[in-house]
Amino acid sequence: HLPASCGKLQRLQSMSLQSNRFEKLPPLIGKLTGLKRLMLGNNALETLPYEIGFLTSLQELQVFNNPLIDPPYETISDLPAMMWACRQKYWAILNGPVPVVTAHQTGAGDEVYEPEPAYKIRMARKVEEAAATGRLELQLQGVYEIPGAKCIERNAKGDDKWAHPHLEGLRVLKMSMNHFKQAPLLTESLGNLRVLWLKACEIKQLNEDVDNLQKLRELILEENELTELPRTFPRLRQLQLFNCARNNIYHLPEDLGNLTA
Repeated sequence: HLPASCGKLQRLQSMSLQSNRFEKLPPLIGKLTGLKRLMLGNNALETLPYEIGFLTSLQELQVFNNPLIDPPYETISDLPAMMWACRQKYWAILNGPVPVVTAHQTGAGDEVYEPEPAYKIRMARKVEEAAATGRLELQLQGVYEIPGAKCIERNAKGDDKWAHPHLEGLRVLKMSMNHFKQAPLLTESLGNLRVLWLKACEIKQLNEDVDNLQKLRELILEENELTELPRTFPRLRQLQLFNCARNNIYHLPEDLGNLTA
């Protein structure tokens, strides 16, 4: 037991409590900010108070021959790192756990890391800009879907109705080299699209909603994982340029000849 009055010893530079029977140290140890050496060997300490992380002058800490659990023995040798960890645990007790911020990966090899909140803000701004310019380019952005989709009608059967309310005037959408987790959602809101690039997006399937793109003139689906085209595909009668090279397509719709643009 250390008396509370020890907290006043802020000019103390060395403290040796070796070869005693101390089972715990009080948090007030963190007030001894002048300590450079703290000798605690040969005691019965299982833990050290996290306040020890605030001993900013500490240069040497000895804890040999203690049944120490927290912090672990192996961390004592790297004193700055151990003290940093103690401070983090102290603040977690005081304020709750540190928020976990996930990273969003972009780039050709997913080599660029960006905090997920910052990524979402940036995507929202790009959608806002696209509403004004009619053009949205999100190539190599680690995108999983066409951004801005909102459910406008829930259906008990699960056949919900979706829309892209901020992209209704969009004419050019280029999203090549991304990572689509499912078929791109091609809502009626995208009906003014003239150009759609989805090259190398890992797309395995196109749904029948592709016929919402009645004004589409250029469609790039090269280097995906498609095995067929939906039966509604021939309804894209304004299509002038279509590239689906380097897929796994083995069957084309019988009425593909209806593409008579």
